[in-house]
Amino acid sequence: MGLIQFPLGSIQSNGAIQTCLSTTYASFTQETCYTSCSQCGDGILCDDSLKQCITCEAGKFYDNATKSCVTTCPANSWGDKIPHQVCVAVCSFGKYGDNSTHLCDSSCTLGYRENSTRICQANCTTGYGENTSKICWEVCPPTTYGHPLPLKVCYAKCPGNANNDPSTAFFGNNLT
Repeated sequence: MGLIQFPLGSIQSNGAIQTCLSTTYASFTQETCYTSCSQCGDGILCDDSLKQCITCEAGKFYDNATKSCVTTCPANSWGDKIPHQVCVAVCSFGKYGDNSTHLCDSSCTLGYRENSTRICQANCTTGYGENTSKICWEVCPPTTYGHPLPLKVCYAKCPGNANNDPSTAFFGNNLT
């Protein structure tokens, strides 16, 4: 069903469109007008410009640019379920924007979790990619070595270094 759109500040009550005052928020699900956004309820988004309490159906996210519920968020935004189902430019803490799904998730379908941007990247743009956790680190975790070429990845031992000799490692971190 998606976002129900009525004229600004209006609701449908018993089949008829009724107008809310310009200082109140229309709630379609409750068929009433509220004096503040907080009255819309938990998990319900409030749009100040539309003066509406908004709930998108499951699997859809509110896109503030188009003022509508969408299945896929537009470019450079991701669907975040916390605290509301809304398209965001930066995912909530612990979540990363996955370009293959256009959703915020704790893991990435492909690539690494870039902490500085909270976006999934095929290769780390800053730091080094650690293959077990799939996280981009500024410095590789202890007992691993960051090789600068070709993809800036952390290795258990340096490529071509059969003896795992830290003295020949690229950006080695052999702390225990």
